[in-house]
Amino acid sequence: MASAVTAAPQTSEQANAELREVRKQIDALKEDLEDQGRRRSRAERNLAEVEKSEQKVRRELSSIRKQSRESKARQTDLERQSDEQRKELEKERAALATQLRVAYINGNEEWLRVSLSQQDATSLGRRMTYYAYLSRQRRATIEKVAAVLVQLDEIKDEIAAELARLAKLESQATDKLAEIAETRTERAELVARINADIRLSLIHISEPT
Repeated sequence: MASAVTAAPQTSEQANAELREVRKQIDALKEDLEDQGRRRSRAERNLAEVEKSEQKVRRELSSIRKQSRESKARQTDLERQSDEQRKELEKERAALATQLRVAYINGNEEWLRVSLSQQDATSLGRRMTYYAYLSRQRRATIEKVAAVLVQLDEIKDEIAAELARLAKLESQATDKLAEIAETRTERAELVARINADIRLSLIHISEPT
């Protein structure tokens, strides 16, 4: 029966060479691990910066929307005031027209009575003066209401311009937020990949040789 062939015993030099190779591999893995750690730190910092920018834009967007709501509420209130002032203006104009018609009719009737009766025209003069006074007062009120309407229209124009500006800012902020969200996703995925690489390197280091 043939005797089994035994392997030659490993020399000290061979063992040392293998040990050096193992250490070399471990050192390479450790160096790779450190490099990945630095990459992860940079990626995490970049991710944190993106998240910070995202929070800032979200706050800006929230502020813009709040301003828009306030401006729209003010616009609604101004519309209400304008409607009230227009109604008041129409009321005053109608009252003035009625007043002028009454003064004209009464004046003609008074002149006719004075002419027929040969009475003193003093009372007629007083009445006409009174009608003229009322007319002036009514016209002054109409002018005042009309001025208020002009002012309200100017303010409404300013608010409309402000709302247009805020709408543009909101659109820009929304677009920017979408871009930041995409960048955040990419950087979060990069951090996840680096973490996976690090876990794989740790497994290799811990495996027995």
